[in-house]
Amino acid sequence: MKFFIKILTLSYLIFCFNCSHNTEYKANINNYGGTLRINEHSNYISLFPHSTNEIVSYHLISQLYEGLVKYNAFDLTICSAIANSWEIDSTETVYKFFLNTNVYFNDNECFKNGIGRKVTANDFLFSFNLLATQNNNNNNFFGTIDNIIGAKEHYLNKELHIKGIIVENDSTLILKLKKPNPLFLYCLALPAASVIPEEAFKKYSYNSYVGCGPFFIKNLSKNSDSLSLIRNPRYYVKDNKNNYLPYLDTVIFSFNSSSKKELQMLSENKLDLAYNIDNVEVTEFLEKNISFFKGNNPKFILQFSNLNNDIQLQHIIKRNIKGFITNSQNYYDLSKVYYEN
Repeated sequence: MKFFIKILTLSYLIFCFNCSHNTEYKANINNYGGTLRINEHSNYISLFPHSTNEIVSYHLISQLYEGLVKYNAFDLTICSAIANSWEIDSTETVYKFFLNTNVYFNDNECFKNGIGRKVTANDFLFSFNLLATQNNNNNNFFGTIDNIIGAKEHYLNKELHIKGIIVENDSTLILKLKKPNPLFLYCLALPAASVIPEEAFKKYSYNSYVGCGPFFIKNLSKNSDSLSLIRNPRYYVKDNKNNYLPYLDTVIFSFNSSSKKELQMLSENKLDLAYNIDNVEVTEFLEKNISFFKGNNPKFILQFSNLNNDIQLQHIIKRNIKGFITNSQNYYDLSKVYYEN
């Protein structure tokens, strides 16, 4: 009898261990799905946050990485990202960030057993120290964290520690500035201020593309004509109906500089949208493909871009695609794009 009870107890402990282990790694259910095919008018230069200095890399990095805060694509206000909340002291020079404790880096062989680990405040310490290190691949120190106490000294003299970055615990990060900067949160919302795992940088250096954003790259193809992003099954953000983002399963980018070629691909059903197209080309596309826009359920609709108020630009989008928004800074968030049934 005692032997039987011991076996039951051991079995229960093993079951509980497995349950807790699996719960930690449980994938989020996707209630929408689908693939979005989108074209960029030039190829990307880098997928590493510190290296980006052009818009296409900016677009891609924004889907792969996260920082403490980010921009709301609709109105460019600051909203929470990995930091659930933050406090600013009365001098406006001390920022205290409280991190979401359910954020994980994407799975990659740089991690133990290939499983992405939890993001902590120490990862921001590593990332900001790296951002404050001079390197030919680092184009973004100034204008992001250069106002943090000791950051510029670290950049110029390679000091060991940046005094203004304090890890209080795994989920609390304090940043101290030399002087008040009302734009500091906007600086932290830039892709360059994203969190980067030390394991990935040690393995891949500035060729790393391992983040904790809504999408990830499973294998980086040598084919520069396209790039596929895959839904992160452990992305931590939910919508107001408790659905996990992102909605899409896959995003496939093509890189074609010719708008005429892009619109041809759209008409041949090789793309699902074409964005920031000037009015002349939109008019020509309409004249050649007017049937696509007719009826109660047209194939495409037109949507005005907010990129530039002086030159009218428009998006041509499949009717059932929702949530694609651009703004004056040419920033978009594909985690909120979905197909309407």
